Amino acid sequence: MIGSGKTGIDSCLFLLEHGVAPANITWVMPNDAWLFDRFTVNPGRQFTDIITAGRGEVLQAALAANSPDDFFRRVVACGQLLQFDPSIKPSNWRCATVTPLELEQLRRIPNIVRLGHVAVVASGELQLQKGRYQTTPGALHVDCAADGLNQRPAKKVFDGNRITLQTVRMCQQVYSGAFIGNVAANLQDETRMNELCRPVPLPHRASDYLRCVLQDSENMLVWLTEPAVVSWINASRVDLFSPYFDFENPAVAAQIQAMGELLNHAIPKLRELLKAATTTAN
Repeated sequence: MIGSGKTGIDSCLFLLEHGVAPANITWVMPNDAWLFDRFTVNPGRQFTDIITAGRGEVLQAALAANSPDDFFRRVVACGQLLQFDPSIKPSNWRCATVTPLELEQLRRIPNIVRLGHVAVVASGELQLQKGRYQTTPGALHVDCAADGLNQRPAKKVFDGNRITLQTVRMCQQVYSGAFIGNVAANLQDETRMNELCRPVPLPHRASDYLRCVLQDSENMLVWLTEPAVVSWINASRVDLFSPYFDFENPAVAAQIQAMGELLNHAIPKLRELLKAATTTAN
């Protein structure tokens, strides 16, 4: 199995589910990546409190962290990120989700090849960036290494008569398209429309998790100031926080105010952590 992204993960799980012995699977893992616990990021509308609590925990982790590595340790400790091998620091993050049970199954695979990306599939061996790996005759190679979400430079979403669809909430392409459509249908001022639809970059490196959390947080603060956005979020089936933004409920309104205050405190610290992570990476 070549590739350690979501496609590679699901392919390994498929083989295990259909009775392939873990020892008969070799998993070429060019990079270890941070993973989402599916239940904490998409538990269903009836469990909105889990999502909001998780977002709060990530922001609190940023406020308490003294370095990017410390931030990631804290986020892992509160269950908002997972990793395939706790002894190996992930270098990537691509929004992949697993359940703890799936992760337990994946860890049964003993043959993990960490020699970078595959350059050549030859008879009896793989030639990789960092070396060669001997394979058995007749081995089936499954290529799961294609980049399904290429990084592209961010553009203005609204530019005259052109709309450039981009992600406006991290890892939520479908939601983002619906959100942009709502803004297009309800607002006329292009400057304000672009303020509401600031792109969240598609992730690749581990530091992009910080970048996405930061832009997500900044976007959320702006969204809370626009009635048409809040109304849509409350009614939308694709919004993870719906029906959290019920301003007419006094208890919920107080929670929203508290979240806004937390966002305002955490955003400057997230900027610091991202700067430190980017400097270290370079």
